[in-house]
Amino acid sequence: MATGEFGAVKVTEDRGQTQEIIIFEEETASRPERAVAVTPIDEAPYCTDLEEFYSFDARITIGRLMRQHLDQVGITASELIHDNLNIRTVIQNDEFYLQILQTTANLQTKGRDEKPAVRIDYLESIVKQMTDRAQFSSELAEFEEILEQGHAGDLVAGVAAKIAEENQTFSIRAVLAGYLSGQADWEGKLILLLDQIEAEPGDEALQYIDEIIAEIFDGSEAVQEILGYQRNLAAAMTSIVQLAAGTYEISEGSNTPLERLSAVMAKHELKKTQEIMLDRVGRALAGVSPLTKGDRFEEQDPFRSLMRILIGQRVFTNSGQLAEAATLRAKSVLKEEGEDESYEKAIDNMIFLLPTIATKFGYLLDLTGTDYGRSNEQHVIASLSNVLSGINSVTQIVESGASEREMVIAAAGMRDRLLATELPEEWRLRFARKIYDLLMAYNSGDSDTTISETPEVRRQKAEAIYDDIEKSPEFKIREKTRNDKDASKKKTPISDDSLARRAFEAGEYLFLEGEDGDEAYLLLSGQVNIIRKVGEAEIVVGEMALIDAEPRMATARAVAETVVTIIPSKDLKVRLDRLEKTDPVMRRLVGMFVQRMRDARIISMDS
Repeated sequence: MATGEFGAVKVTEDRGQTQEIIIFEEETASRPERAVAVTPIDEAPYCTDLEEFYSFDARITIGRLMRQHLDQVGITASELIHDNLNIRTVIQNDEFYLQILQTTANLQTKGRDEKPAVRIDYLESIVKQMTDRAQFSSELAEFEEILEQGHAGDLVAGVAAKIAEENQTFSIRAVLAGYLSGQADWEGKLILLLDQIEAEPGDEALQYIDEIIAEIFDGSEAVQEILGYQRNLAAAMTSIVQLAAGTYEISEGSNTPLERLSAVMAKHELKKTQEIMLDRVGRALAGVSPLTKGDRFEEQDPFRSLMRILIGQRVFTNSGQLAEAATLRAKSVLKEEGEDESYEKAIDNMIFLLPTIATKFGYLLDLTGTDYGRSNEQHVIASLSNVLSGINSVTQIVESGASEREMVIAAAGMRDRLLATELPEEWRLRFARKIYDLLMAYNSGDSDTTISETPEVRRQKAEAIYDDIEKSPEFKIREKTRNDKDASKKKTPISDDSLARRAFEAGEYLFLEGEDGDEAYLLLSGQVNIIRKVGEAEIVVGEMALIDAEPRMATARAVAETVVTIIPSKDLKVRLDRLEKTDPVMRRLVGMFVQRMRDARIISMDS
């Protein structure tokens, strides 16, 4: 700070708390002016007329290119290009202005038969037109008053009534930009915009406000100020995802700007803001900045947690950028100790991490349109083939809870997405044909392609079956017999190496379908049928409730006098955790086997 390069210093303590603890903080009386430079970017939209330079994509590009300057003066790109004074301030900084022209010209002429020098001349003429047009902003005072006294919807209506059509969009943006300029800090600008949205200004006005909020969230300094203290990058990304999904909440009844933003995101379709938020998360995931302050292994749980949130908030699908970014992060974070980083293994880890066939399938489709997917096309094809081979119903490639009509539309959409990918035609047609056949089978009333029930529906049905069994005379007789035997034994299990044993008579039930799986049973003697009722038939199936914490899929009944060793869930978890360390491949195969059985809704298996 003493060198004059920085205007403030702050020392904080981090012991895992949720609030920032400041040890020391000091700020100079006046923040020093810093020399600004152009921020390197990869691309710029090619604009052919003045209006295109005011478009959303152009404004985002201006914001990224001039980020240092905009953060230093505390304005958005919209505030810059709609204000004569702001434009002239940039032009007067000769070195900075020349950098902007040269960088933009080089990006816009890349791959085109046009010389950068010619493009620079054109850009200079555009800047002059923008400067002249910005003078018109001073003539919009009456509309600024309309906005102050009413809301953005009144502004749109007023401009439509009094301004020529070709100048209406510029006028609305200019008034909104001037409205924001009254606030010097980013949170203050956001609050002004939230006030406008909460006034219900109408869809057209919302589109203008949506774009400006998106501009704000495209800036790192603005995001840091608005989010406030975040323990680490993983926590910051989680907050942004929840904001994008409209589910952010600190505590019940609170009304912070972030919770207000989350509420309007949930209520209104602010596509541009959500797009920019998720773009920010994607860029952070694909980057090299650590998610936490720990080592790579300590980053695994926060990464998995972030992925669960992305999937749970339904913002992960239909996003090639997020699919690629998550895979790049998985490549370094999820590799086992001693393993080399592998592009193919990263894809496998992501597939294993995703909970359902629908999300696995969607992820692979998203990946096909990315550089990562193109570089690993053969592995993506093999993975798609593997996922599709386990599908016997269109319901399995659609998120649970969809109606029949939504299911058919979604499945057809998946087929169309497949056909639109960059995969070789042979594979596109082969995969699309599989979905088409499943759709045709469903439409023809094939019994294997009925709408799959959600876990909640299956659980309710299992509870209903259990209630019926519990009320039956046969059940009460068995229950009394079991209670009498338990009482005679004083409920003292036979111990063997710290694990208890339990005996069951023929016909007794070890557990019932739909119950929580809180213990496993190792058969020592006798015979047990694990059954599910399909029509009038009883069939033998596998049991997996303790492996993945889902309700039991079947009922277990002793066929003859049977003795089992009881393994409590906590003991089984210890053994699975130990297997994870000693043989992670085998542990992963166990989990994968369980997930595939649930995904495929297997109803019978020889045992």
